[in-house]
Amino acid sequence: MPRRHPGRCGRDPEAGAEKVAQPETTDNKSLGLTLQPLTSELRTQLKIDKSVQGVVVAKVDPNSDAASRGLRTGDVILQINQRAITSPQVAAEVINGVKKDGRSVVVILLQRDDDRLNVPVKLKADK
Repeated sequence: MPRRHPGRCGRDPEAGAEKVAQPETTDNKSLGLTLQPLTSELRTQLKIDKSVQGVVVAKVDPNSDAASRGLRTGDVILQINQRAITSPQVAAEVINGVKKDGRSVVVILLQRDDDRLNVPVKLKADK
């Protein structure tokens, strides 16, 4: 049966539980990024191989160092400071550890299309 409101509330009522259970995004204000888990739907949309593990950049704060360094929506963060990032929560743990150690820069290994890039990013200071 055709849907009458295909864009209503951003949900497709015929898509089943996978869309409804879609994980929410997580803001990482220190990085200036909003991150979300790499779901099977995102893998398909972004054409990411199943062997790739990481988190997807859902949004970039335009005033952040990440933005000035060229990070963009759709990038997949694979590692931060050589630690594998498997969820937004793991990313937050790594960032918190860096800040506890008194450091203010991290190196992000990201995948964009078929390229892998190392990008140093300065963390925002806590207010």
